[in-house]
Amino acid sequence: MKYLYRTLFLLILLMTITPSKGQNQMHIWQNDQLIKSYSLSGIDSISFELPEGYIDPAKNIFIKDGEIGKNYFYYSVIPSSNQKPYSHGAMMTSFYNYVLNEYFGLEPNTESNEVRTSIYSTFESFFAEKSTGAATFLRKDYEYNLNESKLYEVIAGQPYQVFAMHYEGETVLPAYDVAVRTSNPAVSSENISLENIEIDIESVGAQVSASENILYAYTLYGQKEKVNSLIEAQGLDHLMFLYGQRMEKDEFSVMTRWPMPDNQTYTLYLIGVDREGDQILINQDFERTMVTPDKQFLVIDSYTVTEEDVTLTIQAGAIEDVSQSVVAKFSRWSDVWDQTNQGVSLGDIALNATNKIDVTASVKETGYGTASFNNIPNSWNPIIIFVSYNDGNTLARYYEYWPETGEDLWEDFPYTPSVQSRQRKKATDIFLKRQTTKNQLTNKEILDRIFNK
Repeated sequence: MKYLYRTLFLLILLMTITPSKGQNQMHIWQNDQLIKSYSLSGIDSISFELPEGYIDPAKNIFIKDGEIGKNYFYYSVIPSSNQKPYSHGAMMTSFYNYVLNEYFGLEPNTESNEVRTSIYSTFESFFAEKSTGAATFLRKDYEYNLNESKLYEVIAGQPYQVFAMHYEGETVLPAYDVAVRTSNPAVSSENISLENIEIDIESVGAQVSASENILYAYTLYGQKEKVNSLIEAQGLDHLMFLYGQRMEKDEFSVMTRWPMPDNQTYTLYLIGVDREGDQILINQDFERTMVTPDKQFLVIDSYTVTEEDVTLTIQAGAIEDVSQSVVAKFSRWSDVWDQTNQGVSLGDIALNATNKIDVTASVKETGYGTASFNNIPNSWNPIIIFVSYNDGNTLARYYEYWPETGEDLWEDFPYTPSVQSRQRKKATDIFLKRQTTKNQLTNKEILDRIFNK
């Protein structure tokens, strides 16, 4: 039907272009009514389709998607001016949607162009690079960009937002984006496994053994019941590549440890990615090994977190060995990091905290101590657990948690401030590498710090 209307319109148009002496006019009619008249003076031609490569002056930049494979895709950027610099790149759609919902409170496809441009420009240093002039670009997994400043990550079977935006001085003009989806992966013929597994009172450690063609791996770890319920609700790919942590090949031989803060079953999903973009998945469960009561140790035995409060019970080793034990809560991570960067120990920070609970009596009597805090701010909340023993030994543990009623507690990993404080200064490197040990930040933590949430 649309072709009939188009043909009729063309016939009407041709019949109403009536040359006259001195001026040509084009008249548009509908139902015997004159709708509009146009002067044809100086016009070279009339067409019903825009020529290929034409850019509407209302748009400042344009993107065309090209060939797409498992671990690569091409796209072309056509700027409105070959002299005007622009930024272009690609962001995984799940990451974009997470930022959109978590930090702007919006659902996909409801945001304005201003919001889209804000997201792309905020994460430009992670996902984009600058250029001038019309060009076609290739994004291929595990290959560097032209100046070797970024190692691309393109995962099979995943949707991406390809974007570009012009600059006028320091001003970012509205972004233009297109959605692409890489081809689905096959099951890789390569091998990957966990080796030299060690389980102790507070963690599980393992090394990764993989075939030569496995380039890197992703891990997803946490309490088995909670992780599996999230996988059922959201899908393994979504969780793995948004919340999981990337392990580079040179880290496979390093003993990586994952926390086991309480007496539950934990599970680890590991996906290896090969040179063709294909993937191999393994999954293994772990249970914490209980220690004999004559050892000195400090662990979280159990905890609950709601939107308003947190309660945790610690286990602090042999009761006859304990001298003192406290649980201290802080409002912001900087309350702890600023002091550790000045050389103050975790134990001294806990003992001098204004918001601390002394659980010494309970720990000395039963080996366990319970502390509860309320009026929790909606952000990452630090806690230090400290115990000293009669022989002078001390143990301290640092944790951060998010006060939610949702099933997100599996994200809350303990880590060591003295290690993390150095890495926090280079948040961009941590985010891009998504390093894997428990002493490193998850994607969600990096995002929360970028947006100061």
